[in-house]
Amino acid sequence: MATFGTLITKASTRLKDANNTAVSRPDVAATINDAISHWSDERFWFNEFQETVTLVQNDPILPALSVTPLFLFDQGGIVIDYAQTRWPTRKVSSDEYDRMNVEGRGIPFAWTYRDGQYELYWYPDAAYSTIVRGVKAYTPFATDGSQDSQSNDFTNEAADLILYETLSRLFGEFRQDPKMEEYYANRALNEKAMLKTRTRRLVGTGRIQVEGF
Repeated sequence: MATFGTLITKASTRLKDANNTAVSRPDVAATINDAISHWSDERFWFNEFQETVTLVQNDPILPALSVTPLFLFDQGGIVIDYAQTRWPTRKVSSDEYDRMNVEGRGIPFAWTYRDGQYELYWYPDAAYSTIVRGVKAYTPFATDGSQDSQSNDFTNEAADLILYETLSRLFGEFRQDPKMEEYYANRALNEKAMLKTRTRRLVGTGRIQVEGF
């Protein structure tokens, strides 16, 4: 586990610039935010979320969540929980959604994302309990030092991944040292592989899943 400030210090030290004379502390902090943003697209066990919301009858829009989703899972991203049965929905394109949409009512079976929101179809004919699963988005840390004591899932569970990605970017963009840039980029990839292996052990089934409609 590490705080944002801890990672800033570690990166500056490994950059051989502990006093931040060559690369300013705000620049190091901003690069850490960039590294977190870069790896947020990957699905790890620690950046997944599951939340239950209640649909609004006759409203196709998925209600707001307590977390900000980066994306929902294509399979199992939205599941209706009704009458002791789980009703998975499937992701469709915006065009397919419009072609099927005759504003029918029922238990939703499909969804699409557009205009910053998730739209369900059928339009729910009741206030269904709905399980939502996906990957979280992360708000960047402030770079002025006010949030140095804070942490998030990536600093807690993938501190080395973020540190190596940060150092690769700092050496490449600020120090113009391609050898060290490549060295830390490779270390980041190795760390990512280890985290993905751990993720598969925790959440993988060991079976190939074929999606059917």
